[in-house]
Amino acid sequence: MKKLIIFFCSVILFSCQEEVEINIPPAPQQFVIEGYIEQGQKPIVIITKSQDYFDPIPVIDLNSITDSASLINVLSDIIVTDAQVEIISNQQTYPLQLQFNSETFPPISYTSSSLIGEENSSYQLNVYIGGDTITSSAHIPNLNPPDSVWFEFEENNDSLGYIKFRYSDPDTIG
Repeated sequence: MKKLIIFFCSVILFSCQEEVEINIPPAPQQFVIEGYIEQGQKPIVIITKSQDYFDPIPVIDLNSITDSASLINVLSDIIVTDAQVEIISNQQTYPLQLQFNSETFPPISYTSSSLIGEENSSYQLNVYIGGDTITSSAHIPNLNPPDSVWFEFEENNDSLGYIKFRYSDPDTIG
């Protein structure tokens, strides 16, 4: 029995392994656009460039960043800073400017101080980069908050409980 266990252990430990090498062809660089607008908030649009799967990720030394110009210089391989970005809402065009935004990553995004998201409004995003035009649209629907919210303690426990709420689904579609 002891010889059988040694045999199986040696087979497992010394079994053949074949190294598999996967060659992923390089992909053309494309623009990646992340944008959102919420009720009561400014729009935020972040434009970056795609990279190949095995490309190294740039290392950013945060101590070397002293102002937004040095940040743009450090992130120039990742972000697009020369795009023309606009949002059209209620037949009015709002140009977006490149600004520092510590709440996003990368911390540079296109935004507008004159446009604030409103309930039941539609927005069309137009991005012009070189000769390319990229468009999208969004709509902030009517809000339907919960009717009531309350907390109930769990039975036989004075610190745990359940948050409950009552919600009435609107009878209209959408």
